[in-house]
Amino acid sequence: MRVLDVGAGTGIAAVQFVEAGAEVLAVEPDARMLRVAARKELLVEQATFEDWSPAGRLFDLVVFAQSFHWVEPRIALMKVIRMLRPGGRLVLLSNRIRPTSPTPKKLAPAYAGLLDISQRPSVDAVRDDGLGALLRESGFTFEQWHVVEQLHYSTDEWIDMVCTYSNVLTLEPSARAELRSRLARRIGAAGVSAQNAAIAVVCTPHSR
Repeated sequence: MRVLDVGAGTGIAAVQFVEAGAEVLAVEPDARMLRVAARKELLVEQATFEDWSPAGRLFDLVVFAQSFHWVEPRIALMKVIRMLRPGGRLVLLSNRIRPTSPTPKKLAPAYAGLLDISQRPSVDAVRDDGLGALLRESGFTFEQWHVVEQLHYSTDEWIDMVCTYSNVLTLEPSARAELRSRLARRIGAAGVSAQNAAIAVVCTPHSR
């Protein structure tokens, strides 16, 4: 299976597709995140999706993993539908991991002056009814899959995960180090219990 991972970031989703046996091409506009993805031996091309050229390449699966909110949706959907092989699919993936203990309120002071955590995209971005109308107008039918799971992270695991988010990765190194230190003090030794709400919107072109 040939997979295109759009807005691949540091390659979190792309690596999982490779491990599942797919041939993956990643597209990522940010040079810093691209370098991280390339160190994972991923094939990555630097561009915004709107400017990127498929150069005649076709794909079985085009994936936006927590990245569809970064593109102009109508342009992106028109482009995707032209590069899918017969039987190909578009998949929009999103998830939101929310700490339940310690609570977000307890952790919020760690971000003060460093990051506005309210700006992090959530799963609600792909639940929006407007997206469904846009997908239908653009020539897709779709179905949605939802998963909710309860998780527990050690303190280091939680902080390492937080530091994979694009809004944290783009902080200055000194700010990231300060955030890590603050979170470690807030969390303590007990780690973090959390709920992950994930959604996959699986889209099929009408004519396929």
